[in-house]
Amino acid sequence: RGGAGADSVSTSPRYPNAGGVHQDHGSEQDWWSRLSQTQIDMLRPLSAQLFEKLDDTLFDRSGSSFQQFFEGMRILRKNRDALLQGWFDRVDEAWNRLKPQAPGAFRPRLVSADGAPVEETVNGEFALIDEVTLERKLAIDSAVARGLSLCRMELPPLCHRLTLLRKGAEVAPEEVPAAPLLLVQTFAKSLDEVQSLPVEVALIVFKLFDRVVI
Repeated sequence: RGGAGADSVSTSPRYPNAGGVHQDHGSEQDWWSRLSQTQIDMLRPLSAQLFEKLDDTLFDRSGSSFQQFFEGMRILRKNRDALLQGWFDRVDEAWNRLKPQAPGAFRPRLVSADGAPVEETVNGEFALIDEVTLERKLAIDSAVARGLSLCRMELPPLCHRLTLLRKGAEVAPEEVPAAPLLLVQTFAKSLDEVQSLPVEVALIVFKLFDRVVI
């Protein structure tokens, strides 16, 4: 299982080939595509495990009094391919955003812990643009926090190596697609695109995502 607590950066699915990014095996632009593809390839078996567990869990909870779980299982089965493709596309886009840019061109978008964009208010404080349910936010925050705890030793050297690839332009942990924050955010945004998914089912998805993928 390729969780955030892998023994080394170079062998963790969440830190694809990070131990060797300083070597010159191709163009700078090619590195980002290779890192993206490596991470996606490693996420595929984890996502398969996730959906297997989801199927079992939702089936066990379904019944005459819990039709929302059976309906959620049906919706997830129907939308599985689109959900995963949307997630992988977002992961790839996140890697592309790390590519070196012209001076002054790179400016990461500020997001909240669960991925919602934020804007600055008149008094200088930051406010959420979109409301999220407390349960959803807690599930996402919990997954991110656990992941950050598990990879606290691996993430700083990975950021350092990616900074070298960007010719010294600093890469922060929240910008790394293989790190917990973006890993959870990209999945959450893709799950939000699944129409008519009961909120109870979405919460189960987040909790199992935390256990299986993180």
